[in-house]
Amino acid sequence: MPVPDVAGETFRHITCDKLAQATVSVPAMPSDSRVHQFRGRVASAGFYEQKSDRFAAAVLPILRMRHSVPMMVCRLPIRRTVTLGGTFAMNVPIVHHHASLSQVTMHYVTAGAGEVAVLLHGWPQTWYEWRHVIPHVVEAGYRVVAPDLRGLGDTSRPAAGYDSGSVAGDIAELLADHLGVTRFHLAGHDWGGPTAFALAAANPRAVETLAVVDVTIPGLGPDMSQGGRRWHHTFHRTPDLPEALTEGRERIYLGWFYEEFSYRSDAVGPADVEEYLRSYGQPGALGVSFGYYRNIPVNVAANLALADSGFRLKMPVLAVGGGRTEARGRAEEPELSLRTIADDVSGVVIADSGHFVPEEAPAELAATMIAHFGRRPIGE
Repeated sequence: MPVPDVAGETFRHITCDKLAQATVSVPAMPSDSRVHQFRGRVASAGFYEQKSDRFAAAVLPILRMRHSVPMMVCRLPIRRTVTLGGTFAMNVPIVHHHASLSQVTMHYVTAGAGEVAVLLHGWPQTWYEWRHVIPHVVEAGYRVVAPDLRGLGDTSRPAAGYDSGSVAGDIAELLADHLGVTRFHLAGHDWGGPTAFALAAANPRAVETLAVVDVTIPGLGPDMSQGGRRWHHTFHRTPDLPEALTEGRERIYLGWFYEEFSYRSDAVGPADVEEYLRSYGQPGALGVSFGYYRNIPVNVAANLALADSGFRLKMPVLAVGGGRTEARGRAEEPELSLRTIADDVSGVVIADSGHFVPEEAPAELAATMIAHFGRRPIGE
């Protein structure tokens, strides 16, 4: 089915072999295209080519750079112009990859060069929630790695393993074994936060700095479910019923969260919703994502045991909360949570943001994170 790109043109699915035979010689696509709404997607069986000579001339020479990647026909760099805050644009090449790991086939994107910054997304989102943050981080001189977590986005969906320790294990394997990354900065929003915490706790020497955005660590400090205010936590933990009630109604169900958990009404726009529904709307996908919530008791037990052992995080930790609690921002709660387990915590509340901070306040969040990446542990 054709899907529109930002210029109002269409894409069609073709294979890399077919594209490799194509030749064109026409003007390039204008640089002011708002490609952050780009709908073409590298997928496990190929990618999308725009039905536009202008686009073809701009990207075909790049796309002919063919690589061998498990589960993919090829790995292709896609240059996108990301408009941030409606005020300026930065050209950032974002490259899509798949990695065959021991338990999952993981989709991830990379951008930039320099020290590695790993960005972990939350629910009901994918790597795409960082689309406005990535250009800032890249411009500051970092290489971004942003994966789709186990079971979400374009990463494969095993039946089990949705506790934070297992999900963190996927990320550790991607970084150390697949990419050869031994030291990195780490940030996570929503479920990416507990995953980032688990990764930092298991690999403290690898994580230079940790940032947790608008989430608490299960079992440590303020209640992750806010005493039932986040009603969906309990609902998603109920066996079978959420699947029965939401299957085929993903647009209605997830649309409620995108609206109610955002203070800025334009933070997650129609094109962004379509991108999220592209994966969450697939048969069985939403049900698989409930596994994160069904493992909350496992996470709580693991984190309490870790705290009881006397373990403390030593790297600099940034705790960010959305200040608009009426839009489900957690304000100071992330800081209160992380102070129970970390020695060097800086807390920041972003005033005019609800829960979806990376999309509601990307420039402010990015600036805060970049400053944090420059910190060093106390005593160094």
